[in-house]
Amino acid sequence: MLKRLNRLSEAGRDYCRAKDFPLRDLSAKPNLIDLSRFYNGGFKANWHGHEPVNNLVNLPVGVQTLAEIPFDVRALIQVRLNSLLHPTQVTNIPVAQVCRRIHFLHAAIEAGMARDGTQLGRYVMHLGNGERKEMPVVVGKDLGDWFERPPELGKTWTIAWTGTNARSRLFNVKIRLFKSTWANPLPNVPVQSIDLVATDNQGYPFVVAITTER
Repeated sequence: MLKRLNRLSEAGRDYCRAKDFPLRDLSAKPNLIDLSRFYNGGFKANWHGHEPVNNLVNLPVGVQTLAEIPFDVRALIQVRLNSLLHPTQVTNIPVAQVCRRIHFLHAAIEAGMARDGTQLGRYVMHLGNGERKEMPVVVGKDLGDWFERPPELGKTWTIAWTGTNARSRLFNVKIRLFKSTWANPLPNVPVQSIDLVATDNQGYPFVVAITTER
């Protein structure tokens, strides 16, 4: 297993070099899940269009503590329905760890009109005993649009980071990322892998980082 993970890590570094994504810090702990091979969007690019420049270039890169959780922050995985640019789902993200909780640093694009309670996607955790556990990604609870949409009242989400870009400054609002946490009902059973799946056209989730907690 260790040899396989090392091979996957090196493949991820090659992929990041080819795509001009930041390389993973060699000192990053294993519980900061390596998403390198799965990234399909960078912080410098307008990964879903719009002008002026609409990106995450001001998001600090590397191992960052956000909402009291360390995350490996370097690029992102975008999923969406009916798109030629992004897949509907990204599957088999390796975890191979025993954990009590999994923390997700994420947000959604084009979700400004989605009502609270709308499920935009789901994370699927594949356990070592063959079981699957799902965490719905719900507007108003887990995340919202990455652009502020004031007034925003009665939300139960946790905002982990706020910043700006050229487009957000045009509208005098912040951009943000959210932290959501999944509690493993079987904490002694390893989580082998995770899928991210888009499920609704009212907005499209993206994940920046995933961290497990023993």
